Amino acid sequence: MVTPATIADPVQPVVQADVAPAAPAPATIPDAAPPDAAPPAAPPTAAAPVTPSPEVEALQGQLREFQAREARLLATQRAQVKTAGIQAQAQKVYDEEIASGQAPADAQRIAQRHFDALRQVDVERDQLREQQDFFDRRQRAAVTIGKEFGIDPQDKRLLNTTDEPQMREVAELLQQIARNDARLKALEQARVSPQGFDGSGGGRGGGVVANNQSIDKLWTDFDRESARLGQPNRPNPYEAQFRQLIRR
Repeated sequence: MVTPATIADPVQPVVQADVAPAAPAPATIPDAAPPDAAPPAAPPTAAAPVTPSPEVEALQGQLREFQAREARLLATQRAQVKTAGIQAQAQKVYDEEIASGQAPADAQRIAQRHFDALRQVDVERDQLREQQDFFDRRQRAAVTIGKEFGIDPQDKRLLNTTDEPQMREVAELLQQIARNDARLKALEQARVSPQGFDGSGGGRGGGVVANNQSIDKLWTDFDRESARLGQPNRPNPYEAQFRQLIRR
């Protein structure tokens, strides 16, 4: 029986010195400004652009480099902490396998499989969290932009966008479509519908009554209006009245 003293650092192969940061999140939608936020007041005159001095540009470049380096270091530290926790669990599995009588090589393979499985679960969990954050930001932006343009924030055409500029472009198009539909509906409602076909109170605008003398004019006017609206196949509401009159 192999004693633990003969095994030097049994799960050392599973330690990963260089841990790559998690995969980048999908294109994100920045949090939209609240709908009641007042836009900044426009300057009275167009101001000439201010060109920063070389010293300021150099300092800004150093600041950006520092921030990028800090972000990389924080990501690496978080990954190393996760890896250390997973390695500790793999070490525990190795120790349990050795205690149960497994050979060191077999215990090492079992511990390595356990380590790999835990790492995969951790990566998938991070990806799901990033996707959920992306969906939440997109939903908040859709609510704000939907209110701004009068569009349903749950419209799939709005939610199928990947960033806020694209969402605004789609919202503007949907707003224009809605306006066109409203104008067409108003034109449809503006025309006077016939009130009846018994010759007593029906007719179209202008006080024309549907009777033997006016039915031809009403029929013709309706066809002309249909052609003007680009709807030549609309059913003529005077057809039944016309057939009834000509049979008398």
